[in-house]
Amino acid sequence: MGAALDSLVLDDVLFENCKFDYATFEKVRVTGPVAFTGCGFTEAAFTECDLTDAVFSQCTLRLTEFGPGRYRGADLRGNVLSRIRGVANLSKILITPAQQADLAEALVADLGITLEDD
Repeated sequence: MGAALDSLVLDDVLFENCKFDYATFEKVRVTGPVAFTGCGFTEAAFTECDLTDAVFSQCTLRLTEFGPGRYRGADLRGNVLSRIRGVANLSKILITPAQQADLAEALVADLGITLEDD
């Protein structure tokens, strides 16, 4: 918990059932296969990372911040995305059709939009 991972290069790494709650990932770069399976990322932050093609499977992403960086091809299928932050930075990621509503909910929260009935 609360780890600071800075300027790491990850290649052929599997993180399984790890706790990255409150961790910061800064300038972390993926150069080969990397998977996070069953990991906790509560209030973690990714900043200036290149997570191209990384896989997040069955992870807890509660209030996880995806700051500026590269996420092309990152596989977020199988995760609840309704409480993530930085949705606008996640262009070209992989999700399932069922996750569209989660992503929309996260975007509304990110933009501070208030929903009211007429």
